[in-house]
Amino acid sequence: MMKAEDMILAPIAELQSIHGVQFPRDFKFRQFLITGPPGAGKSTLVGKMRGWPYEAYVDLSMPNWWHMQALTFRPRELHLGLPYKGQREALTVVDAFWKANHADLQIDFKKIAIPPPKSWSLGTNWRNRYVFEFILPPAEEIFRDRKARARTGLFPHDEGVTLERVTAQVDFYRTIAWYFWLAGMSVYVRTEREGAPLRIMECRRTLAPKPQDKPTLIGRVDNLVRRARDRELITPSPKPQLLKTTARVAWNGHPFQLTLGNTRLEFHPDRPFTGELDNGDREWIIHTGVDFFEGPPRFLRIRPGESKTIGTSKKIQKQMFSFDGTVAERHLRVSNRRGELKIHPNVLEGTTVLSTIRRPRAVWVARNENLIRLPTVLGRPLINYDDEEALSIIGQVNEILSQEVYRELNVDGVPGGIINFPDEMTVVILGDTHTRADNILRLLTEGGLLSSIEAGIASLVFLGDLVHSEEDGEAENMEPSLFILDLFCMLKLRFPENVFYVRGNHETYSHDVGKSGVPQGLLLRKHLKNRRGTEYADAVGDLFENLAFVVQGNGFAACHGAPVRTRVDRNTLVNIKRYPGIQFEIVWNRLRQSNRPAGYGKGSVKRFRKTLGLPKRSPIIVGHTPLSVNETVWLDVGGIKGHHVVYSAYTHRFGAMVLQDGQMTPIELVPEQALAFLNSTNEAEEISSASLEVSPAS
Repeated sequence: MMKAEDMILAPIAELQSIHGVQFPRDFKFRQFLITGPPGAGKSTLVGKMRGWPYEAYVDLSMPNWWHMQALTFRPRELHLGLPYKGQREALTVVDAFWKANHADLQIDFKKIAIPPPKSWSLGTNWRNRYVFEFILPPAEEIFRDRKARARTGLFPHDEGVTLERVTAQVDFYRTIAWYFWLAGMSVYVRTEREGAPLRIMECRRTLAPKPQDKPTLIGRVDNLVRRARDRELITPSPKPQLLKTTARVAWNGHPFQLTLGNTRLEFHPDRPFTGELDNGDREWIIHTGVDFFEGPPRFLRIRPGESKTIGTSKKIQKQMFSFDGTVAERHLRVSNRRGELKIHPNVLEGTTVLSTIRRPRAVWVARNENLIRLPTVLGRPLINYDDEEALSIIGQVNEILSQEVYRELNVDGVPGGIINFPDEMTVVILGDTHTRADNILRLLTEGGLLSSIEAGIASLVFLGDLVHSEEDGEAENMEPSLFILDLFCMLKLRFPENVFYVRGNHETYSHDVGKSGVPQGLLLRKHLKNRRGTEYADAVGDLFENLAFVVQGNGFAACHGAPVRTRVDRNTLVNIKRYPGIQFEIVWNRLRQSNRPAGYGKGSVKRFRKTLGLPKRSPIIVGHTPLSVNETVWLDVGGIKGHHVVYSAYTHRFGAMVLQDGQMTPIELVPEQALAFLNSTNEAEEISSASLEVSPAS
């Protein structure tokens, strides 16, 4: 078997953090399968990344094992079995026969089934569908831990454990990692439980020949057809070009337009507000042009590696782009290959015309302009209030909340638990933000949202959990929470009838709120008290208590965590201050799962709609529970139609919901270093102004 000294490993250049654990950036959350010998730390890692809580077993000699239903639930812990010469069945490292005879057994590599490569355009690339992490700590470390836990009697596989057996078990999994790597599958290794993942560079010896691929006849034919279709590279020009076959448009930083029947769509490279041509992401956004710049932004994003069908079969697209009968159900398909767009028109169903945009308005330029004018709109720079000024400011905001518009009064004559927007109001919802000021600024300056808020025709809603950072190593740092509260106050003072804040489970000083054992609720109060005094800390506590719990508008409703499971009427939600149990449920509960039987379900969502007087399948939007790190908006969650989740606290991308004229549009945005840019610009202006005030020496 493959020994540790046989395998040469190297660091992986680009990583992502999933709940505080480093993983390769190139892969998505639901691709990971975690495997390794007993005691390696598989269960602990899967628990940290909030993966599927149950284990699965795969016999690698079984044909088409990659189609197993158990592998549809990922990420999860995986145990592997190998075929051995002279053995009728695959063996695992915990089988009694293997433990007694592993030194004499020989792996039958010819019987290991390897997933086939993608052989034709509509086929599945099984080689890259799964990403295998092999946790392979030093055998001595595993042996020490297993020997200690063997004394508990709770782990039968640890009984009689020896260093020699543990070493063989580690080599067993290292050998599988090597063979998967040799076959071209997605594999990496973690040699320390808390360490970074490593890639396999090479191996000093070979135990078996590389598995040979046998391309199918249909695969060979498809490759020939695909190469022929990909030959046409089109440069958009003012003269319209009718697309009759696949076309490729290069990434050059310039927008272009496609006309689908009677609908004109603009394709814009999503360049940063600084105007850099290539920041490494090469993402495109699609919108209708003028509407994007004059109203709240509604658009479709295409990341590298993504393909999207454009047509009336997509309900959200049909509403967002106002498709009529001249657009087919599947009018075309667009693929993003490292920035280059491949456009596949369905010439049998509709016409597609490509051209340049006459006098295009660049998305990034508009965002830059909005960002630069934002301090003027707010009447101050985007920096913390002076500590002495802050108490007066928070008092003014609490006064606004004490008579906040659109809130029905409770029995005490003060604004109740529901914000009820008029039907004509466009509402833009941000999920959990957790101090991510740059995410707020990206949304606020995108398209025409800022001007729409200024005009009073759109409102921005923070759906709770505005405070307490979720970034690695920042759980105890309360300074970002102080700034995000100041930023909310700036927005609320400037737009008292168009910026709203809904309560989440983090809007409290309770000791129950925290992350990784850090009591963030208590630390926030302590920090505010030390910085700005007891009276200010109490005023922020009052702000939390003054927040609504539910927002409702034209055919939708939203709350931070969960619709109420119990039967309540609207009056109860308006008077929610009198019902702490219902408060707790709305901000803390989550969707029912096998490990969360007390969660809410389909019935709760239906009752919530009925309580609020909403039609069937009206959007019910919550935050609180992101489902993966690579997505930011999840639709029809739990198989419940109209039940959606939005999360806005990730540092690499975030989601938002636009509710307009009874229609919902999910959007995804990429954060930028907007706050640092603004502050550096302000500093430069202050230095310039100061230099002008100094008289030159005579």
